[in-house]
Amino acid sequence: ANLPSDSTSSITGLTWTAGTANVGKFAFVAQRSKVTINVFSNNLTSVDLFALTPLQTYITLDTGIYKKISITAYLEKQDTILPLKLTGTFTTDSSKTVPIEFDLDNNAIVQVKADSIDVNGTTDYTALLSMQLDRVTKGINADDLNKAKLTNGSIIISDKSNIWLYYKMRANIALCGWFECRRHNRF
Repeated sequence: ANLPSDSTSSITGLTWTAGTANVGKFAFVAQRSKVTINVFSNNLTSVDLFALTPLQTYITLDTGIYKKISITAYLEKQDTILPLKLTGTFTTDSSKTVPIEFDLDNNAIVQVKADSIDVNGTTDYTALLSMQLDRVTKGINADDLNKAKLTNGSIIISDKSNIWLYYKMRANIALCGWFECRRHNRF
């Protein structure tokens, strides 16, 4: 599984240019032969969401048909490292470009689900878990950002500044995942 992101935003004038997610673990949960299988990959790291080579973690599964699949990335605070930090720019309604920053101070999850995969021993799978940043800002529009309080010339969205925007964005984190599963035949 990996954790790349999409920098596009549905908010006119907002562009995310950098971001990090501190991924504490990935979890793969599914049912095989009506038995729940839990596989975890722990002690991961801070991930550059805009890196060309995203974080990768590997798990090995026994052969069988896996159903009701759930893949979860746990974004966790570690010392002074935030679970998620996004930075970018926002062009205001007066055409001024200001820096914008979102600092998630609470642990969160990004979760995706899939119906089934057939692990047959001859095929490898790559499960891609992406963060769709336009979903993080769902329910927020350019007018909301124009009304945001500036701190030293920047829009800071955190649990201490522009709190009403922070709670909207925090609520969207779990729903910002996108999943793709790719098959690779072994040779």
